[in-house]
Amino acid sequence: MDDTRETLRRVVGDYAPKREGYERVVRRLERKRRRQRIFAAAMAAAIVLLGSVLFAQQLRGDNAPLDRNSPIPVLPTIDARVFGSGDHEGFRVQTPRGWYSPDGRTVLKRGPEVLAVSVWDVEKVPRDACHWRGTLGEPGPTVDDLVGALVAQKPRIATEPTEGTLGGYPGRYLEWLVPADMVVTGDADFHGCDSQENGHLDFVGWFSNLDAEQYAQVAGQVDRLWVLDVDGQRLLVDAAYSPDTTHADRSELDQVAESIRFTLAAPIGPNDSGPGIDLPASANTTRVGTLRAFGTTWNVKVSRAPTGYYAVSCVGPATTGSGPRRCERHRPDRVSVQTFDRPSPAAFISQVVGENVRAIDVVADDGRVFHAVMVPVRGGGFVAVVALEGGGSGRLVYHLTDGSIDQGRGQEAHVEWTDQGQVIGAGSFPPPGRA
Repeated sequence: MDDTRETLRRVVGDYAPKREGYERVVRRLERKRRRQRIFAAAMAAAIVLLGSVLFAQQLRGDNAPLDRNSPIPVLPTIDARVFGSGDHEGFRVQTPRGWYSPDGRTVLKRGPEVLAVSVWDVEKVPRDACHWRGTLGEPGPTVDDLVGALVAQKPRIATEPTEGTLGGYPGRYLEWLVPADMVVTGDADFHGCDSQENGHLDFVGWFSNLDAEQYAQVAGQVDRLWVLDVDGQRLLVDAAYSPDTTHADRSELDQVAESIRFTLAAPIGPNDSGPGIDLPASANTTRVGTLRAFGTTWNVKVSRAPTGYYAVSCVGPATTGSGPRRCERHRPDRVSVQTFDRPSPAAFISQVVGENVRAIDVVADDGRVFHAVMVPVRGGGFVAVVALEGGGSGRLVYHLTDGSIDQGRGQEAHVEWTDQGQVIGAGSFPPPGRA
C-alpha cells in the first residue's frame, strides 16, 4: 500500500485527492495485479500440462508403462580388425540394426550400395587412383605426410583438411570424392583404369602395410577420412558411402564411426616365428565339432581371448586323453592354412564367421572349387572349414544370407597351399569340382 501511495505522489505531485478516489485507484491496481498473477499461473500450468502430455506420448511407444528400473538401451557392438599390422590391431564400434562384418574387418550395412567403416595402417598411396601402376609411393611417417598424399591423389576431389579427433585420438579430417562421371561396370571395374592380376580395373585409394587394397566401388563415392595418431601408430578410419545414400543412413554411418574405440594386439607368444601369434595362455578353447577328411577324423576348435574380443578357429587330429590345444592367431590380412604330415597328409583353412554367412568356397586359380563345411558354434555363427587337395592358390568367396556374394578380391582373401600328396577322400567334404 505504501508503494502505491508513493507512486501516486510522484505522478500527481502535491495534489491531494479525495480519500474515496484514492481508494478506488488502489483497488483497481490490486485487481490488475491479481489478474496478472492468475494469468501467469494459468500459462505456467498449461505449459507444464502440454510438456507432460508430449513427454508421456514419447515414452508410451508400445503403450507399455515406464519401468523406472529398466536399463538404458545400449547399441550392439561389433569387433573388427585393422587392415594392416601394428600395436593397435583391432577396433570396436556400436551399430544400429542391420550392420554386420562379413570379413571381420569391414563393418557395413545391408542394403545400401556402399555404407561401410574400416580402419587401415596405410603404407602406399598412388599419385593417380586410376593409373596407379607405377605411381605408388610411400608417404612419410606422420599424420600430415599421409594427409598430403591423399589430398594430392588424382583424379579424386578432396576437401581442405581440418583438425579432428576420433575415438579420443587427435588427427586430421578430410573428405574424398570419386568423380561422378567415371564409368563403372561389373564388380567395381572402372573403365580405363589399370588392371589387377585378377583382371579387375581398380580405382585404388591405398595399400596397407600388409598389401590389403582399398578401392572405390562406385562413381561419386564419398569417403570420410580421419588420419589419427593412435599412441604413436598412424591409423586411417574410412567411413564410405555411395551418392544414393539416404540422410538416415548417413546419420547411422556417422554414429558408427564416432563410436569407434581402438584395441591393442595380443602379445606375441614365445614360440612365434613371425606370421603366427599365440593367444594368451588364459584363452578359452573348446571343441565345436568333428569332421572326416583325408582318411582321418579331425576336431574343429575355437579359441577366444579372455575379454571375448576375438575368436579364432583351427583343426587338429582327434585324439583321446588330452584337452584341446589352443588355436594360434594368424597374421592379420592373411588367410591361415594348416598343413599336417601325420596322421595323414592334410591341408585345411578354417575361419569363424557370423550368421550372415551362408557358405564359403575356395576358388582355385585353376578352376577347382573347394566347398566349406559350416560347423555351428554355440551362441551363434559358424566355423567354416575347407579341406584343400593337391597344391595351388586361389581366393575365398563368401555367400551371404541376403543373396549377395563377396568375391574375395582383397589380399586378405588370397590363399596358397602346397601339395603334400593329400587327397580329401570320402567323408564330410564333397570332392573338388569346377566353377
